Amino acid sequence: MDVRLLVSAMILIATSTNAGEFEFSTVVVPIEDELRAEVIDNVESAIRDTAGVLSLSVDRSRPLREIIAEECPGATDGYLNDLPAAVAHYNPNLFPNGSVTLDTEIPVAGYTATQFYIPYCLGAFSKYVVRAGDQLWQIYQQQRDQPNGIADWAGFQQRVTAINGERIGSGNLAVGDVISLPGTKWEVPVAAQKAGSVIQRLNQIDEIGGKAILDKKQKWGTVEQEEEVCSGVNELDALKGAESRLWAISDTLMLNDALDRRHALNRPKAAVNVAVLDNGIVAHRHPAMIRLLKPVRRGVNSLADVNDPVGHHGTGVLFSAAGGYLLSALNPLTVPVHTASYNVYLRPCPDVRQCRSIADPSRLKDAMDDAIDRETDTSAVNISIAFSGEGSLNGFDKYLGHDKDLLVVAAAGNGGDEIGDALKVYPAIFGGEEGSNLITVASLDLQGRILPRSNWSPENVDIATWACNVPVAEFDPQINGFVRRLRTGTSYAAPQVLFGAAMLLRETPARSPAALTPSELKIRLVTSADHDSVLWNKVRHGRVLNLAKALSVHTDLVQLKTGALLRGRLDFGGSDESVDICGNQSVRRSELLSIADLVRPPASGTQRYLIYRRSDSIGGEVETRWCNALTADLELTDPFTGNTMPLNNDDIASVVLATIPYWEN
Repeated sequence: MDVRLLVSAMILIATSTNAGEFEFSTVVVPIEDELRAEVIDNVESAIRDTAGVLSLSVDRSRPLREIIAEECPGATDGYLNDLPAAVAHYNPNLFPNGSVTLDTEIPVAGYTATQFYIPYCLGAFSKYVVRAGDQLWQIYQQQRDQPNGIADWAGFQQRVTAINGERIGSGNLAVGDVISLPGTKWEVPVAAQKAGSVIQRLNQIDEIGGKAILDKKQKWGTVEQEEEVCSGVNELDALKGAESRLWAISDTLMLNDALDRRHALNRPKAAVNVAVLDNGIVAHRHPAMIRLLKPVRRGVNSLADVNDPVGHHGTGVLFSAAGGYLLSALNPLTVPVHTASYNVYLRPCPDVRQCRSIADPSRLKDAMDDAIDRETDTSAVNISIAFSGEGSLNGFDKYLGHDKDLLVVAAAGNGGDEIGDALKVYPAIFGGEEGSNLITVASLDLQGRILPRSNWSPENVDIATWACNVPVAEFDPQINGFVRRLRTGTSYAAPQVLFGAAMLLRETPARSPAALTPSELKIRLVTSADHDSVLWNKVRHGRVLNLAKALSVHTDLVQLKTGALLRGRLDFGGSDESVDICGNQSVRRSELLSIADLVRPPASGTQRYLIYRRSDSIGGEVETRWCNALTADLELTDPFTGNTMPLNNDDIASVVLATIPYWEN
């Protein structure tokens, strides 16, 4: 059967702006013919010879052949034949004698990975790692609805066979196989100075016939670059600010332990699994890092580029997600969170002296697919990446919804702009709905003001938290160990929220009847937050993360205007079926989430007290109510002494209700 296929090779072209920075465009190259092996070979040869090099990180000593099978699945015979000489040429420090074969081992020593360079290959941009239970037919069904998907099964099989060989094309897949998925286009990042040569060489291929065109559509993401320093804050002030946040959190955790011992709450002590989708980690072999890490599947890249100027980014974010300063100050021997690191970045280089990390939407999708797979037992992911422009993350909405099994925490970004119709920053723009499973996070200075470079939105940014000179651990190769660095920006705000979500999950056995779902985790984090009227036009309801309140899930919590936190069982003076909060505001106690006294209405049309309640009539979503005065007669019973004390409503700043009450155990 003569099957005619339309193949578009898409090459991203970079225009130099500053040293090491590029703007990316796309060259679309249609091939209106069967995808014969010689066509693939011609296209790959053109890319290999003209596009530049790719920077790779290797985690353990392995033969070049094995590394290429993972990094460049489906590499053509022509590419493999020329590869050893190219590797010797690009990596003289590793192979000073110039002798390299496909069976030569790339050496790895010490705690960090080995960095080396290879010529461009097509498989680097269309990889898929086979999971348990995967079948070729299922993979076809998943990819056919994607923008680059192939619509007919026969055509897909033909392409898979042409690229990966008969074993893969026949559907004989093994767990951990890294295969190259075909599509109607390839997307390959190329620096601007290489663009002319790439287009000229591609247009010499008969099947292309001069049809290469330039498409300037932006699709690639970038690391959420942090500021080097937080203006006006020295190291001592930053450390004091970090430490001041520990006391209330530690008090909450100790109280939870005491409640567990007294009331047999059966809180789990096992670590919660989360994932950081970033630019990888440094020093993955260091014993301290091994304790924090959850291994990813074979074939999945988790390593940072050793030579990347921002290669520290993923390591610092991961450290924060695992507990950061809280972990190291409270008990460095306890690891409550295990974190999987996914490197979703590419490292294209015009030559070995000039590279840049860019986030690949397809790699982000693969990482999300892996994280949402129940076999990985991943509860939440952190994404400190910004994709801009329509279509940047097509299909990402399939991971979103109140019924999804994965919490997604996204950094708002560091452009200093409002997210919305005029500026679509993905995935941050998906935030805003209280009952969804994605939470977007902005950054604050030590005084609680929005950082000048933090993106913001009163609709799409769910919460803000301190991210001004955050202490993080980064690897220093000169001492062969980790040192403290201070980092600023939304990249380091988001993982604090992720850590809070993980600690919330430790309060109940995972997936038990009382366990918090991802949407319930978000609801707890945002409805237990503080409210700052100054932030009302920057963050939804001016919310500021308060982990001490969020983690008090077993007791009701009353914060007085003096700052004191009182915990216990709160009585509203009515029945549990009907609680009169503000006279005309009557709700079931089980629906009530929190009450906050804003003192002065932050916007026209709002009243003094903000009330969050869960409404079954709208599918368990959060409903916002307002009133002018508390009228309930409040009493709080101490969980240990049993003593009951009346509360003066005028003294109350906020009330947060228990989600897993100790008295219902």
